Parts: sequence; structure tokens; C-alpha cells
Amino acid sequence: MNRVTVKVPQQGVVREGVGIVTMNHLGSSIHEDTGRDAQALADRFRVLTIAADRPVSLHRKEMAAALATDAVSATMNIASAIDHIADTHDLKTLLLAGRSAAGLSILELALTEGISNARLVYAAEPVGSYALSAAAGKARFAAYQVEQKALLAADDALEARTLVHPNDDARNLPLPARLKRMAAMVPLFLRDRALNTEHWAKALVPDYLTKIASAGLPARVEFAEHSLVLPDAAAERQQTLEDMLATAANSNGLLVVETVPGTTHASFDNRDFFGDRLQAASAPHDFIIPPPEF
Repeated sequence: MNRVTVKVPQQGVVREGVGIVTMNHLGSSIHEDTGRDAQALADRFRVLTIAADRPVSLHRKEMAAALATDAVSATMNIASAIDHIADTHDLKTLLLAGRSAAGLSILELALTEGISNARLVYAAEPVGSYALSAAAGKARFAAYQVEQKALLAADDALEARTLVHPNDDARNLPLPARLKRMAAMVPLFLRDRALNTEHWAKALVPDYLTKIASAGLPARVEFAEHSLVLPDAAAERQQTLEDMLATAANSNGLLVVETVPGTTHASFDNRDFFGDRLQAASAPHDFIIPPPEF
């Protein structure tokens, strides 16, 4: 069974009927960083936030086979759970938001029939944006970790930073919680990657964006300037982006695809920055911009 939880704003709800849905990224669960991510969104926007563990991020290999066959159908059980929570709390407007692995799953969630009140999809650096072999995907991930670390270190040495850096909220946790987090991350990471690497290596995002736009659902997809999930080769990267931009151009304004300057993949781990980007995505639709008294 997939796990789902609801985070309530600590200072109270100011937007009745509106909720955010987010999902776990690689190496996390709703009981660790993803739960804290969801609480940060709830507190910032003062709306209920539903956090869910992605299908097959923590579970058995039979589910992985189902995901590989039809990812959208495999997401139905979690969609039903989210829809039930939305009905219970009378949430008429849901904003689906995720980054990296969760960015892809948020797009899959948007395509299920179980989410009846989705009004906007925001995916940052979604995996599955182009096709490559599973082995090449692992190699790309490993090489990018070195590249990203070097980029952030060089930026740190400048008088004024030019990149958005991830913030290390974990260091503010009490020592027992920090130790629990570290103990959980490695097995979560290894199991998640083992079950999903082949799925992430498919060119799924372009097809999903076409279907989401055809369904009339507004969506915004953002990539980092120094992206992990786009091809490393410049020409192939440009073509991948141009193909998605062409889909956006034919969507009657429903789909926005952008590259965000001054970012790496980890920039979207910064909770304040992710909140800024979600607010920008929702602004044209007036969904979660806090009221003046907020």
C-alpha cells in the first residue's frame, strides 16, 4: 500500500478548498525529507498539503513490473487515496507539484482518472525527459553529481553567488532525527533506484505533456540551466527542449516549458526556491497566491 499523509499549516488555513499534492523524491519518504517538504509548502501557502510516496519507490518488484507496463494505471491506487482525502477535506482545487523523480510521477498522477480536482501541474527537473539505456542513466547520474558539486563549490567561492544552492535544513534537526534521516536515506535510495532506473530511462515526459495539454489541464515544466535530466550533449539537449517547446506552442497557453537560469538539479531542493517557482506557476491562475492579509 502506498503511504499518504496530510500536512496542516501551523498558523492555520487561509485558502479553504485549495490543496497541494507532492510526492517523494529519490532517497526520501513522507516520513523524512518529503514530509518536511510538504510541511514547508503547507506553512508557506497556508493550505492543506498532501504528501504521498510514489508507486514503487518503496515497494515490491511486482509493482515495478506493473509500473514499467503502464505507469499511469499503476498510479491509480495512490490517486484514489488522494482523491478520498480531497473529498474529506472538501478540496475543490488541487495543485500537483514535484521535482526530479517526483516530477515524473506528478505528471503520471495528473493523467490518472482518480484525481478529479487537479487544476494545475508543476514539475521541476522531471526524470524521463529523454531516452537512454539504464546503464547510461546510472553513469550520467554519477557524473552529474561530480559536476554539480564542482559548480556549487566554484559558485561558493565567488563574492556573490550566481546559482541557487540547496539549503541544508537537516542540520537544524535534533541529533536523533539527523541520525534517523541518514540511516533511512541509503536504503531508500538504493531500493528506489533499483526498482525505477529502467522506467526513468524512457522518454516519457514529452508524451505526458502532450496528453496533459490535450486534457485541458494547465501545466508548467521547468528545467535547470545545468540540468541532470536533459541530454548532456548540447545538440541533443537543444532538440529535446525544442520538441517540448513545440508542444507548448500548440497548447493554447496551457503548457509552459522553461529553463530557469542560475540553477542546478539540486536548486529545486531549496524549499524557499521551490515555493517561489510553484507560486510563479500558479500566479496566472490565481490558485494559491496568498490573500493580502497573509
